[in-house]
Amino acid sequence: MARVQKFKVADPKNPTFSEKTRMLQGQLQRSLKAQDFKFTAFVAAARSEDYNHTMNPIPPGFTMQDGELDIEKLRNLINQVPKLSQLHKILEEQQFSQINRDIINLVFWVILYAQNIHQISVEEFMSKLPLTDENRCDRKPAHVFRVVARRQPWFNEIVATHNIRTSTGIYCSKFEGIFKLLVHEFKIMNSEYLLLRTDFDPAFSLSERVWENSEFFTEFRCVAVCSILEHNEKVEKYILNNAYSYLKIFDENLLLLNYLVLYEDETKAIKGEDPEQSWWKSKSHAILLGVLALLGVLVAVKATRSIRTGEPKFNY
Repeated sequence: MARVQKFKVADPKNPTFSEKTRMLQGQLQRSLKAQDFKFTAFVAAARSEDYNHTMNPIPPGFTMQDGELDIEKLRNLINQVPKLSQLHKILEEQQFSQINRDIINLVFWVILYAQNIHQISVEEFMSKLPLTDENRCDRKPAHVFRVVARRQPWFNEIVATHNIRTSTGIYCSKFEGIFKLLVHEFKIMNSEYLLLRTDFDPAFSLSERVWENSEFFTEFRCVAVCSILEHNEKVEKYILNNAYSYLKIFDENLLLLNYLVLYEDETKAIKGEDPEQSWWKSKSHAILLGVLALLGVLVAVKATRSIRTGEPKFNY
């Protein structure tokens, strides 16, 4: 891989199109998988039914006169975005006539606006976790991204200056909410408190299909691993059904987003295979047995009813 050449942008707040292409090319060259993940998270937010909530902020050029998001215009442009490796090749060869400039502006904004992330090995991640017998999870993730949070220097200074203990919590979110998390962390809370799990079981997150042009991801569960400043009044332990341990966080400033962790779906869908087909392959035997069992129950019930009289009707 060729070395990325550094250069100085004349006006960082208003880069030229040429400067955008060079910066975007450098980002894709350094960490294609991380940028693929960020754009995939952005696509999930844009395609959400709750896009007015997940698309915050609105990308430049997609605000209507009334201030609302022009979601159709945004989704139409997303449908034109190629695989990011193809986009990188276009930028590298400066074949700008082959692509809509609006695509370059959009991908540039997504990748540069969200907080930096970079991939680390699963082994490194597992070695850093404060696992105990209570929160241990034997299931290893497929991908781990460390978040270079903008608040991290402030958070570290608070811990060091006041000698505050920290704990670890797991935030489970729909994938459509991950991009907003990458931009704002937990600054925009829509409830009185946040619930974070204390164990690392990914089963409580949703398995979701993702952007069809992603080159690394198909269907997975995504959880956010956070550091929590311990606080007697604003952090409460919460036990659900005498089984599941949570932490109630009443102040988002006590949270720092550290990692985004991806677990493969149990169907183990792979790139090139339709996840829906993969699901049917893995579940068809169990479904068939379930249908047969249900048919057996219905036959038994019908046979029982046939020898009974005066049975009351059910009102549905």
